[in-house]
Amino acid sequence: MKLMKHALAGVIATSLIGCVGDGTPSESSSTQVSSSAPSQASSSQAPISSAPVISSTPTTSSSSPATMNLTIQENATGFCGALGIIDTKHTGFTGAGFVDTENQSGADITWKINASQAGAANITVRFANGGGSARSGSLDINGAAAASYQLNDTGAWATWQEETQSVNLQAGENTLRLVATGSSGLANIDAIVIDGSGIAPLNCANQSSSTPASSQGQTSSTASSISVSLPIDIGNNSNLSPECIRLVTDNSVNWDESGISSEQEIVKCLAESLGQPIGYGENARGGFDAGGNSNLVVIKKGTGVLPEKQLLDAISTEAPNWIVFDKDDFAGDTGLAMYRLHCEDASVLSALGGASTAECLDHNLWCSNRGINSSSCAATFFNDRLNDKNLPIRNPMVAGHTTIDGRGSNATFLFSGFKIGADSSGASTYKSQSVIITHLDFLGAGHTEDHGLDPDMLRSTGESQDIWIHKNTFSITGDSAFDVKVGAFNITMSFNRIVDVKRSTLHGSSDSRTINEQITTTMHNNMFITTDSFYDAGRSTGRRVPLLRRGKSHMFNNVFVNYWKDFASIRVGGQLLLEDNIFLGLDAIQSEKDDPAAAFDEWVMDNLSDAVLRDGGFTTDGTKAFFASQDCRLNNSYQGDIVGGNGAAVNMNADYSALSKRIKDDEYFMVGQDLVDYTNLTAGKQGQIPYNSPLSPGRSAILAMQQVSCLN
Repeated sequence: MKLMKHALAGVIATSLIGCVGDGTPSESSSTQVSSSAPSQASSSQAPISSAPVISSTPTTSSSSPATMNLTIQENATGFCGALGIIDTKHTGFTGAGFVDTENQSGADITWKINASQAGAANITVRFANGGGSARSGSLDINGAAAASYQLNDTGAWATWQEETQSVNLQAGENTLRLVATGSSGLANIDAIVIDGSGIAPLNCANQSSSTPASSQGQTSSTASSISVSLPIDIGNNSNLSPECIRLVTDNSVNWDESGISSEQEIVKCLAESLGQPIGYGENARGGFDAGGNSNLVVIKKGTGVLPEKQLLDAISTEAPNWIVFDKDDFAGDTGLAMYRLHCEDASVLSALGGASTAECLDHNLWCSNRGINSSSCAATFFNDRLNDKNLPIRNPMVAGHTTIDGRGSNATFLFSGFKIGADSSGASTYKSQSVIITHLDFLGAGHTEDHGLDPDMLRSTGESQDIWIHKNTFSITGDSAFDVKVGAFNITMSFNRIVDVKRSTLHGSSDSRTINEQITTTMHNNMFITTDSFYDAGRSTGRRVPLLRRGKSHMFNNVFVNYWKDFASIRVGGQLLLEDNIFLGLDAIQSEKDDPAAAFDEWVMDNLSDAVLRDGGFTTDGTKAFFASQDCRLNNSYQGDIVGGNGAAVNMNADYSALSKRIKDDEYFMVGQDLVDYTNLTAGKQGQIPYNSPLSPGRSAILAMQQVSCLN
């Protein structure tokens, strides 16, 4: 079997937007406008033909199916997404706004409809084009070109016109995809009207809509046909076939070279071998669909399409996609950088001093051509030249039912990463449900406060839920490894390795946003490290894990190395339950005072305890601090309890399922050397397989392994 990357229809709106539509760079705050927002259309706007929205009443006939004028607005049933944003900045639109696509050939919008029988239909596109010239598009139906649209200049972005073309539809489901055929992208698209027999909208889960007309325009963030189930026999590998075990453990066996006969079975193997998240994110299944609809998407080199573009296509659809990287292509160290998708954008090239596209794609080449030393290359390229909020570069969005799995590859994401879900001004604009990010390397370009592009590595936002961030490595990122914002909830972060990251996990970005009351996270067996070289710069900034506003976070069995002060900050009613975590003070902390005992007391009592609580609940149970050697051997002569603040947190263990409780109880560590050693050996992309997976060799076998450095 030879697996190819899927041709993925239905691209969902992302924030990775260039100069879109009218050429105005989009701001990150306007990533996507909720479909339930009130319309800002002017009172003089022209209607789309005479068709009512979505729920047109067909004229009946005893001998033939009904003829229907079906209007589909953005974010309503039948609208499956776009490579662009939903905007409201120009008047005259109908519905909640209009689609403003990215300025590039291939920018697209996708819809799905059902036709009761095969036959002809007229499809009208309502558009505005103030760009001065036509912006043509090809209408593909079910993957084949069906019609061409000229989309002529309308004189202004607030002046709307219509263009109609005749097409043929097949009986049953039809996927309509309007694709830009020129480098300027499409015109702004307000809606489409389909005039044909027996037409009905389909949602993006391939199910007929039964939504009443009065509720059309409500965004559905979940694909209801996707079923989930818990992986089975967690804790042993009796369920995994020899072919599955070999596929996920032998890097010489590529994804198309195993004896497993289908994508569904390969994804099942990947899901079951990865294992079971525990805690609040316990229902995350990512791209595994137990109902049989799983897609394996293999990112490749040498296809003529940037790997970053392949990845963007795969993460931008609600189809259940399990994304991996070709083992042969990514056997060597390979840098991936999502900013590269904008390396033909004039504003980006200008910010880089008139760089060529090739120089933009390779920051080392850019530096070499300008005589910039390799030690300062990344900081100069990313933190000096690209530090501009007006550039189009943003973290692309991961839609629901998606896994990005780095097992078997050596890919490293440079500078920035992804957002899971989307928000605007503190409100959700897209809810991603069931996402797994695992076995990836993230390497930042150093620490720049308030960088204009906000280059977080992972950001869960917009009330997204059921997220598992597992066994990733984050190094020297600007300000975040895995932030949680705007009410995202049911998230587990486990066995990650976080090295020299400032304020690595914000939970809620504003005291005033009550939506953050629903934040719930579990963080366990993560290794938070401040190296000796970063200690002086990071002693006051490598902290606040988490800065927690309003929500709830349960932290157990995490290891903190060289965290000097304020490891957490709890505000406006946040709840933090801290169970059996361990803080290690190495030579740098021990040298804060001439007297080690005085240094230990200052560190534990003044800096780690009490000061973390401003307003909320903070409960510690078994969490301790130790002085330790440079190889993280505990010095039991210097140990002390981390003392909670003035309030008691709720018992979050009660929120977990019986399965999560059982795994947690079976695999739990009390504070001590074993907790340090086990977490150090398992945390991060290159770590040993931990207890979540049926492939784990077990606690005793891991603890018997040779220790690795606890400072990298």
